Amino acid sequence: MITNDAIKKSRLSAALSLLDESGLVNGKDEISPALVKNILNIRYGLEGELRRLPTEKDDSFILTCDGGHRLVKISSSGESRGVVEMQSAVMEWLNNHTSAWEVQNVITTLDGESIVPIQTKSVRYLRY
Repeated sequence: MITNDAIKKSRLSAALSLLDESGLVNGKDEISPALVKNILNIRYGLEGELRRLPTEKDDSFILTCDGGHRLVKISSSGESRGVVEMQSAVMEWLNNHTSAWEVQNVITTLDGESIVPIQTKSVRYLRY
């Protein structure tokens, strides 16, 4: 027989596992804007002005170039590449299957990659 305590422990374990996978427990680790500019130039062929955004766990910037604004997101080192790929896949699916919501979409690099790995993080360039 399953007891209420066993159910509570199972739920707590699942919640802690989800929290760990989210990267929230690791805190925020900022990346150098100069490094971000270098990545954007080499991998996307872009130059512009970067402005850091206040965020909870990701390190995010607004890139202003060619009269437009784009979002640059660098995942926290505690967030797995799989979670970042899943988020990107959901955005892509929503953009391809519904017009009910405006959803960010990932802009690929010059060589067609949607995510640029750097150190223990993942970089994405998004249209919003």
